[in-house]
Amino acid sequence: MRSLTFLSIVLLLLTVSSAQAQWASQEIEDPFGDDHITGAFTARSGKGLVVRCVGTSRLELMFMPNESGDESVALMANTMGLKILIRIDKDKVDSLEAATHSSDGKIVTVADIEPALADRMAAAKKRIAAVAEMAGQKIGSVSFGVKGSRRHISKVLKACDSAREPS
Repeated sequence: MRSLTFLSIVLLLLTVSSAQAQWASQEIEDPFGDDHITGAFTARSGKGLVVRCVGTSRLELMFMPNESGDESVALMANTMGLKILIRIDKDKVDSLEAATHSSDGKIVTVADIEPALADRMAAAKKRIAAVAEMAGQKIGSVSFGVKGSRRHISKVLKACDSAREPS
């Protein structure tokens, strides 16, 4: 339930976002358990990217490619295998196995990520590009600005600190 509340906030922000992507963060407390959500998010052209920590250890990346679809479309995408591709600045492309969901008639993709990828996203200098890929076809390609990403993604990493292995 908390995950849907956070997603609803992000989807609302996507509809009111300006053309210039900016990062922000949000924390939602779970009053009945340990499924708190801390997320950093940005939006551009109706598309969104979220780095979030659920609880104290589950680090996830959500990409909303601004595609319409119901649960049958999400099921088809999950059956065919969907990936989120991320490119930070001009670095190599990271390919992440993702699960697809439908929320309010929009497609949302979610992938587990390692803290190292979130660290690299926080340290981006110029852009973070994302696209969904299914059966070799790219869907929803977008480049997000990085202003504020370091501060807001660092909040998420701090919330998920127990996911990091001791140095």
